[in-house]
Amino acid sequence: MTSNTTTTTTTNSNSNISTCKHIDQYKSKDGLKKFNIIQNYIYTFKHRLVDTDKLPAPYCMECNCYNGRLHICMHCVHVSCFKDKHIFKHFKDTNNDHYLALDFSLNQIYCNICNDYVYDKEFDDITENVKLNMAITIQDISNPTPKRVKYRNWTPSEQETLFIKKNSQQCSGSTTNSSSVIGLRGLNNLGNTCFMNSILQSFLHNPLLRNYFLSDMHKCEKKSNNDSKQADQDDYSDENTNNNSTSNSSNNTMINNNGVNQVSVCLGCEMDKLYSNVFSGQRVPFTPYHFFYSCWNYSNYFIGYEQQDAHEFFISSLNGIHSHCGGTSGKDCDCIVHCTFGGTLKSQVSCLNCNFTSSTSDPFIDISLDIPKTKQDKDKPSLVTNNNNNDDNDDNTDDTTNNLIESNSNNENSLISCLERFTHPERLDEKYFCSSCNSKQDSTKQLSFDTLPVVICFHLKRFEQKTQRRTDKIDTFIEFPSIIDMKDFTTISKTQNQKKRKKFMEDETMILDLDQSIFLQEKDSRYVYELFAVVNHIGKIDNGHYVSFVKHDEQWYKCDDSTISSTTVDHVMKSKGYLLYYLKKQLEYTK
Repeated sequence: MTSNTTTTTTTNSNSNISTCKHIDQYKSKDGLKKFNIIQNYIYTFKHRLVDTDKLPAPYCMECNCYNGRLHICMHCVHVSCFKDKHIFKHFKDTNNDHYLALDFSLNQIYCNICNDYVYDKEFDDITENVKLNMAITIQDISNPTPKRVKYRNWTPSEQETLFIKKNSQQCSGSTTNSSSVIGLRGLNNLGNTCFMNSILQSFLHNPLLRNYFLSDMHKCEKKSNNDSKQADQDDYSDENTNNNSTSNSSNNTMINNNGVNQVSVCLGCEMDKLYSNVFSGQRVPFTPYHFFYSCWNYSNYFIGYEQQDAHEFFISSLNGIHSHCGGTSGKDCDCIVHCTFGGTLKSQVSCLNCNFTSSTSDPFIDISLDIPKTKQDKDKPSLVTNNNNNDDNDDNTDDTTNNLIESNSNNENSLISCLERFTHPERLDEKYFCSSCNSKQDSTKQLSFDTLPVVICFHLKRFEQKTQRRTDKIDTFIEFPSIIDMKDFTTISKTQNQKKRKKFMEDETMILDLDQSIFLQEKDSRYVYELFAVVNHIGKIDNGHYVSFVKHDEQWYKCDDSTISSTTVDHVMKSKGYLLYYLKKQLEYTK
């Protein structure tokens, strides 16, 4: 959920980014030293480097539970649970002085004053250094002294056996959640970062991106050989590499628009780590702070913790991945972004005097469609009205939605109608110079899809800039299909239909037959796409929230930050889509 508190962003020349002003207060009182001690304790316990008799497992000091989302107070040795709100009790008992606590399982910092999880680059560096030192300790074979305790057979006591049976029954009887299927994992909100989480979920369930990064196809071009060796030792972060370097070479630092040196990042490597963590089988939600921090370094526009536009983040992320994954500026770029999302639009300008037509082709990675300026369709309200899971509220859902091949084009509030308007000839306001007439003439302009991408993203323009300071949200329900045939919107189809219409223009009966034959023609599988992800914006423009729906193993899921819940295709189709992602059903391989 979106945080209700306003967080503070601090940036200095060392690229230290903090999301909470209270962290700086904690640091001023030997906070870094205390945090380092806590991290060493956590990873020593998790790796069993010390006998458990000497280092017992943490438990809530209020209720003695071991599994209630334990948090370690960063000011003292107190451990309390989040589940029964004992963490807040300790905060009150200390007169609000002990405001920071560390989640033992997720290793995230919780600020009781901000009432949210927060992030700090210096603390993150300490965590990564502790991880690296622990890995070296475990793998150091040159020292004959064993670093792990020897394996011992363990026979649970009667009390431990009852505890295991009790908790095993709870797990087996629980409903499907984000950790039950590999590849389904919630993403923690870092403070108004639901816009990022919704886009990342669409990336994670994009088959082409998934196969590319999980197949280790990305070869980082930003690192030297030494950097690569360091990255091999640390699977979680490449930000420690040359972190203290003052070199201005492109391999080490980059200069932002404010003239501040920043650690060089590679969004391709961050995507690698994102996929590795989400598909690792871990049961707890993942915190994508490395990816977010890298986006800050790549684009200053997203620095801060204010709500951002998901579409702008989508485009910025693709540009970053393109530039960091071997992308070129030429028309024939074969990077993963253009191989996945890249297509071409043909623009044809026709002279109304002599019918001469000139055409140009332009690349695209998504299609922005205008929403008709009509009153909202009150008969089809969105079923997603808040951040809660309302998957049971589908009583009024049309049962035929699941079998839709295309929307009714008579409904102007549909994706099909938006595409028809997008590809319909429009008369230009100003006269266009016709090379055939050798003079300016009235003309029309028509767009069509010359080359279709493997994955096509439709951006429904729900945010309208009224004035320089005012932006309104268009909340109109737009019907969209689960399967769409794009053939009618291609250049080939438009050209063929125009030729047939000209040929039969004098015979009205033949024109009607032509219209019917176009409608009844057999579907060409090369142009058929299937919906696999939807991003929605819920609420008002100034305090809204982003969620996404993704298709995983033929089942739809709702992704609301750290919470993932199963849903139905009917529920997805009745939502007010903002970004719609379709995958081509038949792939063609060309050289």
